Amino acid sequence: MPDTAWFRSLAVVLDELHLVARGLTADASLAAGASQGESGRVRASRGEGVRRSR
Repeated sequence: MPDTAWFRSLAVVLDELHLVARGLTADASLAAGASQGESGRVRASRGEGVRRSR
């Protein structure tokens, strides 16, 4: 199968995108206060959850 390398590179790119997306959702949930047990919508309605610089 001559196109095996193409499929392999596509799999690598999709894996990287998945890792990036998972990292972004983890950062967003931490910024929204999900670790404190509040939903992001409640904190957003109070104007909280703005991402702070590290």
